[in-house]
Amino acid sequence: MPRHVNIILQQTIINNKKCAGAYNNLVKFKTNKFINLFLRKQLHFMKGELAVDNLITKELIILDMEASSKEEVIKNLSKVIEAQYKLIDYDGYVKQVFEREKTFPTSIGFDVAIPHGKCDSVRCAALAFARLKNEVQWSEEEKAKYVFLIAVPEKEAGNTHLQILAQLSRKIMREEFREKLQEASKIEEILEVLSS
Repeated sequence: MPRHVNIILQQTIINNKKCAGAYNNLVKFKTNKFINLFLRKQLHFMKGELAVDNLITKELIILDMEASSKEEVIKNLSKVIEAQYKLIDYDGYVKQVFEREKTFPTSIGFDVAIPHGKCDSVRCAALAFARLKNEVQWSEEEKAKYVFLIAVPEKEAGNTHLQILAQLSRKIMREEFREKLQEASKIEEILEVLSS
């Protein structure tokens, strides 16, 4: 590892106050993207923020999912979250997500929906993503092709839930972000755009 990168990493870990400056220095050097991502996550952690890319892994992403309804999409994504041991009770979680959808559908425009469940059926916070092969009707007015499913334990329902929604919303407003969701051919590309 180059000496300047090693120094920056030491600054990040040892002294919280230097974290922001260390990250900015790393960007200037245009160093290895994996180290770049590490420092970005470290910066979020030290500032007490929740980074969306800390909640999602390649196992929680499905490209070109085949589904005929939003209920099927939610069930399929919930199974993916359950397979990663993020849920205590699959049925209880899915029921909570469905109840939220009945109250107010979670489509937000741009062919995007962000369904979510906040309940004791969740073991730890997680985010799953599916790009659908074909759009499904999400509400009376809107269809969805890009679906982010959020799972949050009841005890974290306030802060964690709002941070995830806020970060996702900011990303979705960017046309470049939406284009990359559409054009990605590999799961790793989705992870990279979520980290940007």
